[in-house]
Amino acid sequence: MTAAYHALHDAVMKKDLKALLSAQGFAKAQVNAIRGLEDIDADFAVYADRFLNGTPGEFTAKAGTAYLRVEGTNSKGRKFANYYHFAPCGERFVLAMIAENPQ
Repeated sequence: MTAAYHALHDAVMKKDLKALLSAQGFAKAQVNAIRGLEDIDADFAVYADRFLNGTPGEFTAKAGTAYLRVEGTNSKGRKFANYYHFAPCGERFVLAMIAENPQ
């Protein structure tokens, strides 16, 4: 699960929507269709701001879900302690939710 988080985080930091979607399991045709959506770049920027510059910390797992807590700052320099919730999907973990917690 932490590898899934790092793949998403790395893609977001590189502003690489294709890599982000691929890491979530989208097929090439689906990635291309999503990238063609109107205003997708603006949506991606808002989504990307939920990924923090910080080190992952607390990890919790139970049947059907796992989450990772990260403390750090967003692109605007605001401090957060966010939780990234993952769920199994086939042979991978997919990001199901981000809980934002301003500090």
